[in-house]
Amino acid sequence: MPIPLQTAIVYGPLNSRRFGQSLGINLLPDTQKLCTFDCLYCQYGDTRKIGSVSLPSLEEIEEETDALFSSVASKAMKIDWITIAGNGEPTLHPDFAAVVEILIRQRDQYLYAVPIGILSNASTCDQPRIRESLLKLDGRFMKLDAGSSATFAALNRPSGSGAWDRIVHGLSQLPRIVLQSMFVTGRVDNTSDKEIEEWIKVVHTIKPEAVQVYTIQRKPEHPDILPVTKEKLQMIACRLTNETHIPAMVYD
Repeated sequence: MPIPLQTAIVYGPLNSRRFGQSLGINLLPDTQKLCTFDCLYCQYGDTRKIGSVSLPSLEEIEEETDALFSSVASKAMKIDWITIAGNGEPTLHPDFAAVVEILIRQRDQYLYAVPIGILSNASTCDQPRIRESLLKLDGRFMKLDAGSSATFAALNRPSGSGAWDRIVHGLSQLPRIVLQSMFVTGRVDNTSDKEIEEWIKVVHTIKPEAVQVYTIQRKPEHPDILPVTKEKLQMIACRLTNETHIPAMVYD
């Protein structure tokens, strides 16, 4: 079942299977998910618009990051990553560029050398201003769950039209990225030989530094979306690396 939304701007530390001890940054509303996708497997459930939303201001973001980062530093807590994620797609914050500058400044003051990364669905990475800010971060973890527009539409359910072409182009223009690829079975199955072949072709075109291959850990809102076995994930990762020489890590 879906998990509760994040209610704070800074949350954690969390013990993440991919990022170790991490502090999360939520730039989005605490009343509803705000996203350009409506992924069938999303841990926050379906994307539902419920009236108007209020996003945290730059002043609120600076105040809360200052308080939490300084507290973590004073306790000498080990932090592996600061990850911009939260209740949807973080680059939708209208002041995303300014937020990145705030986070870098606060990190340098209190948690020097802790990398700042972002978990993004890549729907805005074709926009020059967003791309400029993404390049200032230490890690860019960008979603790519499919190798075709049809599977992408069925699994990720993007808003608007033309998203697939824009995302693939945007990712191919963004250097030093890590792709996050979720594999599932059931109503939508992106693990068949044909699907994997198409996905590998697109990954090879994008040329990321690495790919993180994983599956769902919690039961999603849609019970006909099911996890993939670790053996299947390992097969996908090995096939990608064998055919493209791009490193792939499995997270089950």
